[in-house]
Amino acid sequence: MNAILNYMAESLFVGLVLYLMLRLSAFKSWDYSFQRVVALVSVMAIALFPLLRITINDPLIVGYVLDPAYALSGGPMDEAQDNTSGIVSKIPLILFFLVATIVMVVNMLHFHRLYNFKKRSTMQACGDYTLYRSCSIGSPFSFGKSVFVPAKCEGDELAIVLAHEQSHIERNHTADIIFVGLVTIVQWFNPFIYLFRRDLVAIHEYQADLDVLISGTDKTKYRELLLYYQFDMAPVFSNSLQKSLTHKRFIKMENLIQKKAGVKAVILFSAATMLLFSVTSFSKGSVSQESNEILETVSQSSMQTTPQDTSSKKVPFVMVEVKPKFMGGDENTFTKWVAERLVYPEKAKDEKIMGRVILQFIVTNKGKVDDVKIVRGVHPELDQEAMRVVMMSPEWEPGKEKGKSVDVVYTFPVIFRLDGKK
Repeated sequence: MNAILNYMAESLFVGLVLYLMLRLSAFKSWDYSFQRVVALVSVMAIALFPLLRITINDPLIVGYVLDPAYALSGGPMDEAQDNTSGIVSKIPLILFFLVATIVMVVNMLHFHRLYNFKKRSTMQACGDYTLYRSCSIGSPFSFGKSVFVPAKCEGDELAIVLAHEQSHIERNHTADIIFVGLVTIVQWFNPFIYLFRRDLVAIHEYQADLDVLISGTDKTKYRELLLYYQFDMAPVFSNSLQKSLTHKRFIKMENLIQKKAGVKAVILFSAATMLLFSVTSFSKGSVSQESNEILETVSQSSMQTTPQDTSSKKVPFVMVEVKPKFMGGDENTFTKWVAERLVYPEKAKDEKIMGRVILQFIVTNKGKVDDVKIVRGVHPELDQEAMRVVMMSPEWEPGKEKGKSVDVVYTFPVIFRLDGKK
């Protein structure tokens, strides 16, 4: 699967699991601060978990795994066709970044709208924040340390509004909105990001409402103020008195006592997140999709390599500081060299035999290819052909560990395909 499509699929999976977990009644009953942390960590996990890979080596896979060499019975693939395929494979990546750019531009337009509000408003410094008043502002909102209120907002009404917005400022809710906005640029395709953003804004409002009421504000007056502003809309990036939240906020106001998230809540969320991380980020080998199939094939194979007699010779290194080099290049150069010399056996063609031969060999400290063996074979004709070409290998530049030349072991797949179909 294309890398970008794979990233999108895994992000959707992570988003689904984390959002369902957030919606559990157990999580919803805990205090708003913990719910806020859960939402922010979830947003970060959705974006990062699919990008992280931790390699776990299969015990049957020894040493470095080379890219497979193909022996195609129909000859080399048409170059023009291969180039076209390469262009087609990049279409998802191009579309992904095109839409991401559009989302970024839309977000920048919100900031431009904020700038216009400031230009059309009268400014007043009020301690830790700046107050902007204008007739063009329909509903109070805050962004950073700037508070925007309608010009008609005065007296007790203004005091309540400022108490609400000060809560947003002191809790730094704007940072949450900016963070989620940045993640949305690359996660524009993920509906769970938008759901988390909606819930996060709601949590911000619940926290501000709680702070206002605990400070001694009359609940009836506060509700009347919410109803008064419910038909106006503030910019989408702001923390505002949004009409879509009014009913839920009224319900929340009936209970000002919150259940603190204890050790069990933290352990439960941490364990669930780490389990999800292990599912999405741990993989066998940081290799290509084809190589992953090879790893799986070897792991499922009942054939075992013959244990080496460590008493008679040194055990080769599976990883070294400086990897061996082939004809001035890397392992890919060797793969191409082998592919150019493979000959599909005529008997195998006639009997329509094809498959994946997996070999292991050692590049010695002298640069010679030695101890070539079949880890998993397909047919004697194909096995012998793969071994024949590998054993013809010219000398390599040996690998080095702590400045000394050492033996290095490789696992190398050779794939035989009929009709030149790769």
